[in-house]
Amino acid sequence: MTPLLPAALSLAVAQTPLTLGDALARAAAVNPDLRAAEARLAQARAAAWKAWSAQLPAASLGASYTRNSEEARLPTGFWIRDAGAPQGPATGTPGVPGAQTSLFVLPSGEAAL
Repeated sequence: MTPLLPAALSLAVAQTPLTLGDALARAAAVNPDLRAAEARLAQARAAAWKAWSAQLPAASLGASYTRNSEEARLPTGFWIRDAGAPQGPATGTPGVPGAQTSLFVLPSGEAAL
């Protein structure tokens, strides 16, 4: 017998036996087929989530800010005036409701915002 053989046998005997759980964990850690299957499963879950995401509600938010150099003013009243002759597009013009009139509206005052 070689001197290395008894040392190797004593190491093998000194190790604790593997439990079923330990053996399965070791096999799962080094099995390339299992790793590939887990990667395919993760890919399928991502694809399923992407498909379902179209059915979920979506929300968006936007904002804007405008600063004018002049103060905004709104009309507070109106005067109705008679122009003396019919104004506006001819009656029956496609896309234009109503009929011609000789009246027009003029703002009577303004108020600052």
